[in-house]
This record gives sequence, C-alpha cells and structure tokens, in this order.
Amino acid sequence: MPILSLDPLPPGTGTVALVILGLAALYVAECLIWPYGRCTRCEGGGIHMGPDGQHWRDCHACGGSGKRHRPGRRLMNLLRRRR
Repeated sequence: MPILSLDPLPPGTGTVALVILGLAALYVAECLIWPYGRCTRCEGGGIHMGPDGQHWRDCHACGGSGKRHRPGRRLMNLLRRRR
C-alpha cells in the first residue's frame, strides 16, 4: 500500500472550495464597504441601563457610539499597520 496516493480529490471538493472562497471574498468586501457593525453590548444604541436600574449610561464597550469594528476590519487594520 503506497503512502502517497495520486488519486484525484473526491467529487465536489472544488465546488466547496469555490463557495468558501466566494464567501470569504464577500466578507472582505463587506469589511471594506461597511467597516463598522453594531455594538453587541448596547445593540447599537450607545447607552445601557446602569447597575442601579434607574439611570442610563454610555456603553463602555463602544464609548457611546453604538459602533464597533468588524473582526475582519480589525485584522485588515493590523496587517496595514505592520507594513
């Protein structure tokens, strides 16, 4: 029994790879066009109820803007700074 096989890949592997590459390309385009998403803590409102339950405060996660960088955009910014 040979250790390395020269058999072709199973059928459908190329299609799956193309779908994954297409989805990755769409996500990169989304990060370029819309770099911000809604803050997950305040759900985009920028404020949340304080611990006493009576007063509204700025969200600590987004600083009151209601926005956050998408993970893909954070990675793009990191790679751009390292050049």
